[in-house]
Amino acid sequence: MRSIVDKLMALQRLLPGGPEPALKRAEQTAALRKGIPESLLRTFDRFVDRKKNPVAIVRNGVCSECHLQIAIGTLGSLAFGEGVPQCGNCSRFLYLPEDAPVSPPEPAPKPKTPARRKPRAGRA
Repeated sequence: MRSIVDKLMALQRLLPGGPEPALKRAEQTAALRKGIPESLLRTFDRFVDRKKNPVAIVRNGVCSECHLQIAIGTLGSLAFGEGVPQCGNCSRFLYLPEDAPVSPPEPAPKPKTPARRKPRAGRA
């Protein structure tokens, strides 16, 4: 399934406005669309119609489009190339670059707060 996400990312890079000539872009786009299931292309085209990027790159466990953290199960499916994962918030297809770390960075340790003493019973 990793190849489908790679094709979706390549298709996004060929969207109008790129540096390549329109005729060459059309040929490459047609070739890429043949290898992608129709249901995924419908979702892809809906994003394109709204002038939004359909594929989001995952960096440090965060979606690059909506900037929210990706669920750990979704990160796992990205790492193993299972299915075509989508962001739980913005529904974009998720793309994990080859050199990117899979797990999110460790959270910073919480500062220690001083312990509070309980008041003694009987004192006012």
